[in-house]
Amino acid sequence: MKDYNLKTELTYLAKPLLIVLIFLALLIGALLTSYNRISSVREEIQQIETTNRILSQKITVLEKVVDVLPGDITFIDIALPSRTPVLYGISQIKLQAARNGVSLTNIKSGTQVPDDGVFRNTVSFDAQGSEAGIYSLLESFSKTLPLMSIDKVSMSKNADFLLANITLNIYSADLPKKLPSLNSAPSELSKAEIDLLLELSSYFLPAFIEPSSNVGNVESRSDPFGI
Repeated sequence: MKDYNLKTELTYLAKPLLIVLIFLALLIGALLTSYNRISSVREEIQQIETTNRILSQKITVLEKVVDVLPGDITFIDIALPSRTPVLYGISQIKLQAARNGVSLTNIKSGTQVPDDGVFRNTVSFDAQGSEAGIYSLLESFSKTLPLMSIDKVSMSKNADFLLANITLNIYSADLPKKLPSLNSAPSELSKAEIDLLLELSSYFLPAFIEPSSNVGNVESRSDPFGI
């Protein structure tokens, strides 16, 4: 009789114990899941904080550069344009010729050739003017954007003016194929890099590039959908 009662009691106790064990297993599983989620959230927060810190450093570097450079930074895009470098170059040639009282004819563009990480675009033309005007025109190409160099010059002179056949190299470059990583720490611009940017900012821009007097001011536009 006692054995029967013991078996009955064990049978009755087994069910609550099983329920308790299942509950404990579920509780432990939930705690482990919560811990893993908390750890994952902490890692994400740390990554966000690291990215924000690096972005703040990059903004500080850019602010230092902006403080040094003049208000308009259009020259950065035009120094080595990624598109239509010949159009920029011809605009600049015509502008400098007009400033120096030189007339131009037979303007021709050549092929684009890779040259040590950039591209070289040739433009040739005939120039006619005073000797001082022709030499001033040639000298002006060392201070114009896009960056260009004199490839060759041939001259002939008569009693009234100087004739010159000039070939220029106009340089261009592709846009970067890979943007800098947001997670990489920024580096300060060196003095040589700052000096180079300052020098380029003093170069002549093409005629149809107008320096903006409202750099940093974004004009608000009305919502076309009326939202």
